[in-house]
Amino acid sequence: MASDFIKLGPEALSAPSAQPEIDLLQTERDLDIELPQSLRQILLQYAAPVVFAHGARFRPDTLCGVEGRDGHLTLLTLYGPGAGDSGLLAMNRMYSDQVPPLMAVIGESPGGNQLCIERTSGRIYFWNHEAEHDEAALTAVAESFDAFRERLVADEGISEGTTPKIDESKSFLDF
Repeated sequence: MASDFIKLGPEALSAPSAQPEIDLLQTERDLDIELPQSLRQILLQYAAPVVFAHGARFRPDTLCGVEGRDGHLTLLTLYGPGAGDSGLLAMNRMYSDQVPPLMAVIGESPGGNQLCIERTSGRIYFWNHEAEHDEAALTAVAESFDAFRERLVADEGISEGTTPKIDESKSFLDF
């Protein structure tokens, strides 16, 4: 599975933490969560928030209405260890009054939507920020972070013909 993750082109978004293990332990303590080992490994390897040069998309367990035509959602960033910009602590503080208390945000999707992990079960959810406190804001994505990671695919080559065709008519009006 690690080689499939590498195909997404993961890159550190910022300078790596000088002490990622300490930052991650402090983050887990402050958020009252034990992160899955596979997520911990990614966060420790990059020691910073992770973005994807080849894009990262996934198909959720349940459709939520904001997927692309092919049923995929996009992951822009996996938040990094610590409290810095795009760090798990900073982002969880930012969303603490919006996402349900049993959730911790671990990544960002377009438009301010968040990828969350349920603190007790480890189940992964997509949180639609437009719905905020409504129960409909959460959509089940995967039973675990490992199952989620296995679903990640690069934007390129998901399947032939899923990219919208370019309108070369030079007009947005169709007369």
